[in-house]
Amino acid sequence: MNNRLQGPLHDAKSRGILTSLDVVQSPKMDQPQFLWPLMPYLDIFLCNAFEACHLSGKNDPIEAARKLRTYGANIVIVKLGAGGCWIESGEFSQLVPGINVEVVDTSGAGDAFAAGYLTRVAQGKNLEEASIFASAVSALKCTKPGAQEGLPTADEVEEFLEERRKEKK
Repeated sequence: MNNRLQGPLHDAKSRGILTSLDVVQSPKMDQPQFLWPLMPYLDIFLCNAFEACHLSGKNDPIEAARKLRTYGANIVIVKLGAGGCWIESGEFSQLVPGINVEVVDTSGAGDAFAAGYLTRVAQGKNLEEASIFASAVSALKCTKPGAQEGLPTADEVEEFLEERRKEKK
């Protein structure tokens, strides 16, 4: 697998194109060596807590993120569901808390997070801002049924975040 992806990832990275990989649980995770040569070509590596621990051999998602980053990705993000996400990078290592909502359906929440995060990073936002936006996208997705049907618009996310900021004052 890595032979097919390593070249395109290298080419993209050398052209300044943002590269990312959001893994999914699969039997290949039992022998993740194929993944390690790809990591230096990734700007952003995303996974959930189970995947992070399984791939790294660690029991703690934060330690897993740190271990995974040693393979060369610039940023490792471990999605923690309602708990938010842990971001591990050279400049930023911390928990970005999740947003509590009344949950209807969690299907697609991790993908919604990734889409929100990558959108904001591509727009030039910093890691924390992108993570907060991504958490809001994911939280709002969980308030509606359907992995795709439940996705919020950017305007809905901005309104949601603005309401939360007002509540905190």
